[in-house]
Amino acid sequence: MMNADSGRGMDELLLEAEPQEGGGIDLSRLIRGIWERRWLVVGITFVLTAAWVVYLKRLPVTYEAECLVQFKESSGSGGGFLNESRLTQLTSRTFAEEVVQKLGLAVQLGPDMGELRRTDVFSELSCSRQVWPGQYEILIGDSTFTVLRRADEDHALQLRTGPIWKILNDTVSVAGFSFRLNPSLRPLPQRISLDVSRFDRAVKDFRSSLDISLRDPGTILALKVQSDDPRLAAYTANRLAEIFVDRSISLRYKNIRARREILEKQLEAARDRLEQAKNRLKDFRQMYALDLAKAAGEKFSDRENLEQQIENLEEVQSSLSDLLDRASAGSRAGRTVETQDIYLHQQLLKIGDLAKDPRAMVLAEQLDHRAQEYLEMRKTLPVTNPDVRQASARLDSVFTQVRQAAEAYLRQVTIEIQKKRRELGAIEQKISLVPQVQAQLADLERDLKVSEELYTNLQVEVSKARIEEAAEEKDVEILDPAIPPDYPVNANKKKLAFFGLMFSFAVAVGLAGVLELMDPRVKSVEDVRRRIGLPVLGVIPLAEFDDIPAYRDDEKIRRIDRQLVTDDYRPTPISEAYRSLRTNLIFSKTHGRIHTLVLTSMQPGDGKSFTAANLAIIMAQQRHTTLLVDADLRRGVLHNSFLVPKEPGLTNYLSGAATLNEILKETHVPNLKLVTCGPMFPNPSELLGSPNMKRFLDEVGRRFDFVIFDTPPLAAATDAIVLGAQVDGLALVVRAKRTSYKDTKKRLGLFANVPVKLLGVVVNGATEEFGHEAYSYYHY
Repeated sequence: MMNADSGRGMDELLLEAEPQEGGGIDLSRLIRGIWERRWLVVGITFVLTAAWVVYLKRLPVTYEAECLVQFKESSGSGGGFLNESRLTQLTSRTFAEEVVQKLGLAVQLGPDMGELRRTDVFSELSCSRQVWPGQYEILIGDSTFTVLRRADEDHALQLRTGPIWKILNDTVSVAGFSFRLNPSLRPLPQRISLDVSRFDRAVKDFRSSLDISLRDPGTILALKVQSDDPRLAAYTANRLAEIFVDRSISLRYKNIRARREILEKQLEAARDRLEQAKNRLKDFRQMYALDLAKAAGEKFSDRENLEQQIENLEEVQSSLSDLLDRASAGSRAGRTVETQDIYLHQQLLKIGDLAKDPRAMVLAEQLDHRAQEYLEMRKTLPVTNPDVRQASARLDSVFTQVRQAAEAYLRQVTIEIQKKRRELGAIEQKISLVPQVQAQLADLERDLKVSEELYTNLQVEVSKARIEEAAEEKDVEILDPAIPPDYPVNANKKKLAFFGLMFSFAVAVGLAGVLELMDPRVKSVEDVRRRIGLPVLGVIPLAEFDDIPAYRDDEKIRRIDRQLVTDDYRPTPISEAYRSLRTNLIFSKTHGRIHTLVLTSMQPGDGKSFTAANLAIIMAQQRHTTLLVDADLRRGVLHNSFLVPKEPGLTNYLSGAATLNEILKETHVPNLKLVTCGPMFPNPSELLGSPNMKRFLDEVGRRFDFVIFDTPPLAAATDAIVLGAQVDGLALVVRAKRTSYKDTKKRLGLFANVPVKLLGVVVNGATEEFGHEAYSYYHY
């Protein structure tokens, strides 16, 4: 018999490990998911491979011919751009249309022509944009030929007829295409069938069969053409290269000649402009023969004198205004006259031309006399003396006269400044006329200089263009003409089929991987930690119900009870998983010892009742007095598992209709008692949050070592949250390969504002990838 604590180790680590949230890819889960979908991978691989093989069988033989064209680029920096421009030209629709017209690629031999190739039958073949699509026939008799356009098997329209030598020696045009038979074709066939496609369709097919690339160092152009006729592929590649070379040379000569003609026209225009500039400068100098510098110097001297006079007057104005402000501020009524006041008024009479004014000179004498009188009295008499007051009044009267004279002089100065400024403006206007003439002269001289430089530069460019035109060489030539290939490029169809198989397998595996990445179901312990963000308390292996109908839940419960819940300690994988769960709950270092536990799940059928019953039995087998409470007041099933009456139950106690002893029921497991759900009551959540529920928890907490509550799923009700806030902890039961971690994360948001201790997750119905290595010990 195995010890009950032997399940520690990995399972304890499951409990203690910190949850790890992250958006990375779990490679182990991805590989397992692809393996689970291996039949999908096989099916997709088979379908895609079969389709590819069918396509390869119908794929016509394709030959590829290559022609190399070499560029002789100059050492300039524009060579790379020029090569890219040529590559763009070759791949353009316009160039493809020109090639299709010249090579008559819209015309192909009919499928009934056997081994004959287009190059065997025709020596020349071309078409126009207006080619008539359809089926044609060339009937060759002994001396004549006839061209027919066939409407169906029985009806045809005759388009042209003539002597047979005509189609052998001359080009015959009909229905938008022209041809001439190959004279070396012997014997001549009596009937030649042609398939003529639409011009735009022929252009599209040609562009798809063409591969053009520049090879390092960018001076070699590779032209590859594919066709079911090896000689036609080589002929098309060579003709394409010839057309491109001819066009490049013609375009280059045309560009050089056009550039030279443009430069010559510009040189002629520059010569005319130079002559005109010379004539304008000559006429201007004859018109203005005076000395502009001397006239301008006199005006500049007058302007400087006026500016100096204005500056002197402004200084007098500023000084006078400042002294007046200070003198006015010191001459307030009732204020004692100070020496500073006398000094300020004396200075007013000395500013500028005011000192030369006779009236100002008289005021200066009066001011000196009254000031001396006042100061002599102040030496011997106090300020309050009547004589001193009279002298002060006489001195103030003189102060007033002085300020009035200064203000009158200030007004004269202001008027004089305005007059001088008007004179200065007149001189400035006269001076401004002189630079206009000088500027006009400078413009004429500058225009002459520019015209001379332009004419000289254009002479040099024209000389270079003429030399370049005379010494021009071919900058592009065919380096390696195409030859008819001996083997088709798609000859090894087995290799192509193998590549298709590998590609199909890769697509199938990729699709299986995408489906696995999009699968939100919990499939591993790592999913719980990374996606849900909670530790794993235990992993319960899957119980099989293959022989029980899906709708017989009661029979499943009985089968589970008979299969797993035993009275002994037989070491089955499922019983050992529950012993490990018990150990994790009892010896958790994170949450401490748990006495009351709520078990809930996300959806019905996740196995919460199964987990609660078996965990209670395992607890009881450890000789802990254990109480199992069916708190699923809506759909309780534990009375069926233990074959006890449903009533009285928890609802009877919570409603006050029964006591604790009356609702406790004995089970066949020692140390385990059961409280059933009881009859259905309205508003079960209110009952679970009632004071009677708190009293129930107090009573069972004193009488039992461990109490387990089985509650409704979170998707159905919030009873688990209401009850979880009143117990030591809550554990969430998830169903392996069924519960969505996205829905679980969303539902866990209900616990954000509720004081519920969320212990972790119990994974139920796990397959081998969930269990630890000890589980495989029992499969031998």
